[in-house]
Amino acid sequence: MSRCLLAFDTSTERMTVALRVQGVDHLHDAPGGAAASAALLPAIHRLLDTAGTTLGALDAIAFGRGPGAFTGLRTSCAVAQGLGFGLGRPLLSIDSLLLAAEDARRQAAPRAAEFEVGVAMDARMDEAYAGRYRWRGGRWQVLEAPALYTLPALAAAWADAPPWLAGAGGVRRPPSARARGATPAARARPRGGIAGAGAAGLRRRRDARRRAGAAHLPARQGRLDDARTRGAEMNARATPEMQARPMRTRDLDAVMAIETGVYGFPWTRGNFVDSLAAGYRCEVLVEPAGALVGYCIAMAGVGELHLLNLTVAPAWQGRGLAREMLDGLEAHGRGNGFATLWLEVRESNQRARALYRRRGFAEVGLRRGYYPAPHSTREDAVVMSLRLLAGPGDGVD
Repeated sequence: MSRCLLAFDTSTERMTVALRVQGVDHLHDAPGGAAASAALLPAIHRLLDTAGTTLGALDAIAFGRGPGAFTGLRTSCAVAQGLGFGLGRPLLSIDSLLLAAEDARRQAAPRAAEFEVGVAMDARMDEAYAGRYRWRGGRWQVLEAPALYTLPALAAAWADAPPWLAGAGGVRRPPSARARGATPAARARPRGGIAGAGAAGLRRRRDARRRAGAAHLPARQGRLDDARTRGAEMNARATPEMQARPMRTRDLDAVMAIETGVYGFPWTRGNFVDSLAAGYRCEVLVEPAGALVGYCIAMAGVGELHLLNLTVAPAWQGRGLAREMLDGLEAHGRGNGFATLWLEVRESNQRARALYRRRGFAEVGLRRGYYPAPHSTREDAVVMSLRLLAGPGDGVD
């Protein structure tokens, strides 16, 4: 009996959806990241229409469980959970790096009885998710479970390189394997939303981003540190009337001056460029004389907003400006039908956590090692959410 199976993965910068009906595969591959939250369900329905079937015909649903980008993983998990619960179908959670390993095997050695590969995915901030796998006896074995590495740590861990490497550059033999007399490197194009690279490839991507002056959003998204918290608390100082307006490219010099003056781990200019290009809600706060004094960046998803960056210039902190920007963001969310506002905050930042709790945010989770910290350490992030609208879709995660 032929099964009808749906599978999707949004853990990387690509969104991949696959549907098998009557032994025929239907595939959809498109940009992912923040776009996946709004695009995944429509893509699933288009694929079902193309195959001439419906959700009710599905026998099971598989989804990539990560590691990968938090927003993308939340999209996959929420959609899989909603479909599985609503249809009463079983869910299959798949290691996203193992998906890359299987794709590499099919490209490089589809008939080999044994195939070993190391898979690495760019985790940003000069880090990588990596795992090591072996195909033997018609099934996969996990040799090294997926973990987060700094690039030097990954290079050390893979000093005895796997026979094959898989990543954004495709699948290839590492130089050490070729030096041992192995066959020439196979260079196949990556497919199916597979992202990542070996340690050397990740370093090349990092260096290219730095030369271009653009980078992906670092892991400190959405935190409100003590400096920001002071900017969110009212005091007796007079505050002139401020103008909130969309951020423009010409604002970035002033934005970067504030960002680098406030944070030990600031966003790069490229992070702001990427946010503008992606269509995020980017607003600045301008005082009457025309000086830029703060900014707020949020990403929209399906029924939710995710606060990424909220900052007030040091000279203007303590006047309630962060609270003013939060008020504007919450009003925007309610006015546009967003049920939930999400953010992350450093676990050690008790002052900011207390501020958010006073505003009605609830602490709903913990992300281990989310933020970079001094001395090459990591700090956990507390995930917080605020209900903006009441209703059945409120707070879906």
